[in-house]
Amino acid sequence: MVPFETDERLKSYLDTNQLSRERLCRAVLAIDKRYTEVNPRHPRGGPDGGRDIEAVFRQEQRVFGAVGFVNQANDSDEQKKSIRRKFGDDLKSALAAAPKPDVFVFLTNVNLTIGEKDELVSKAKAKRLGHAEIIDREQIRIALDSPDGFAARFQYLDISMSEAEQASFFSRWGDDIQSLVSTGFQRLEGTLERLLFLQEATNVVPTLFVVLELRESYPAEQIGHFRAFCSLYLKEIRHGIVSILFGSTDKQDRLKTAISSTEKGGIKHGISGGQ
Repeated sequence: MVPFETDERLKSYLDTNQLSRERLCRAVLAIDKRYTEVNPRHPRGGPDGGRDIEAVFRQEQRVFGAVGFVNQANDSDEQKKSIRRKFGDDLKSALAAAPKPDVFVFLTNVNLTIGEKDELVSKAKAKRLGHAEIIDREQIRIALDSPDGFAARFQYLDISMSEAEQASFFSRWGDDIQSLVSTGFQRLEGTLERLLFLQEATNVVPTLFVVLELRESYPAEQIGHFRAFCSLYLKEIRHGIVSILFGSTDKQDRLKTAISSTEKGGIKHGISGGQ
């Protein structure tokens, strides 16, 4: 029932809502890999000189796209006549722009026959356009009922995916979605860590420890005379301080002038106070 529902909603669901019509058509055109850099000319609507959409065709040709939707589309002769007139007016306006387009695309919610579309395309190519294309309601429906179009279909026509479409969608995009979510969380975590670092960098450092870890445990007798000192240089002078030297050695009385000649060295016999 989804193809029928999509077709019916394209006929009238967006009646009088020109902004959503243009956004839907822009999404449909972006699904076609031949078109890149698909952008609205006036994102919020308004006069556009016969070009609702601008894009690039096959990586090099300038594209102007126009949207010709009617209310309560029924593919009558009167509506087709109206669409042909709209096509001609938009084509004329687009060709009057500077610089001129190389490609003209017209999107409509009225179904046209192959002969009717060929007639309009021929008129456009007679104006020295490199390429012209008519995308009617059936072609729009096909794009929206494909895995690439499910999101736009839901957003603009409010049609949810069936179970079969969900399986098709996640088969097509599941890995990309998972990668995007994972990457997004990693970036968020990295940003939070950076903000936390910058916040903590403004705090005063109250204490600094330097820990020396031995490869293994040794009896005190095996550790003889030792010195462990650390030189810390500041990036700039603060409070008259440019560097700090601190550390420790064995023998707690090492710094005293009167040292017994019989005093033994090594960690077993004492550690000096910190310097």
